Amino acid sequence: MGSGFLYFVVFEETIIEIELKRKRRKMALTHEQILRRLAFIKYLFGLANDQVVSPHPLNAVSILTMHDSVELFLELAARHLDVEKPNKQEIFFIQYFELINKKMTEVKLSRQIDIGRLNKQRVGLKHDGIIPSESDIKEDHEIVISFFRENCKEVFGVEFNDVSMTHLVMDEESRESLVIGKGFITKGMYEDAQSSIAVSFRQLIDNYMNLNRKNFHQTPLDFGPSFNFVKLHEIPRLAKDDMQVRNFLTDLVDAVESLQNAMKINGLGLDFNKYLKFKFLTPHVNKTADGKFHTIFGDPRKEHEFTKDDCDFCFDFIIESALKLQTFKFLN
Repeated sequence: MGSGFLYFVVFEETIIEIELKRKRRKMALTHEQILRRLAFIKYLFGLANDQVVSPHPLNAVSILTMHDSVELFLELAARHLDVEKPNKQEIFFIQYFELINKKMTEVKLSRQIDIGRLNKQRVGLKHDGIIPSESDIKEDHEIVISFFRENCKEVFGVEFNDVSMTHLVMDEESRESLVIGKGFITKGMYEDAQSSIAVSFRQLIDNYMNLNRKNFHQTPLDFGPSFNFVKLHEIPRLAKDDMQVRNFLTDLVDAVESLQNAMKINGLGLDFNKYLKFKFLTPHVNKTADGKFHTIFGDPRKEHEFTKDDCDFCFDFIIESALKLQTFKFLN
């Protein structure tokens, strides 16, 4: 084997390496994909926020959820910065800091020692059954809050508080209404927020049903025909001037529609108890023939003084519902 053959091998390996780097660059995440993944990380950390306030030792599960959210963040940062795996090995959790920091110029990832402590507590809990104290859990929670707040903008150019979970909603119409609702929440306009959020949920359900209705007049979740035509035309015709009959037929149709809707929510696999609270806190939504949505606050909602917590609950319910619906379609 002469030097010419050796040169060919080296040259060929160089070409392969260049091609691999080119493919990696080609597979780089778009800004929208990064925001969507950050939104999921924020959603996961939100679950940890709920778990932290549970009684001890139940709140220890938050250690696992917080650790997962941090690990997803580090993995996303490594991919975003094109961090290469050492010797083609898997990257261990705490290694991410060293490898990512090599790619960062001016500012480095913060909280490495603190996150290392979280990692040890996670290992102790998951593999040895060692439950952290309540004070340790709360301290870890504050550490993770600081980790996201200090590092998100440095790596991705966006504040963690500004990451919107609306990016998790794939349906464009529903997402747009949800963004509007989030804007109203920020401004403290809670009643307007609930109207937009209610429209967002209606769009989410309608569009999901229509997506699965392409080749059929009905889906298995329609549970009978719509009574809109009956309300508008048949009841006035049948009842004529008899208000007692008209009221009876209207109540009957409303009851059937409520049953249909309840069966649909259960059939879609959504959390029915949360839906009942969502329904209480949001206005009724009507869609007219021109495709526009109109909201009506009836009793007892019109007497309810809405709060940010009300809006946040309804907002989160739509995120959870969208994630559930996006996992399954009747028609592929």
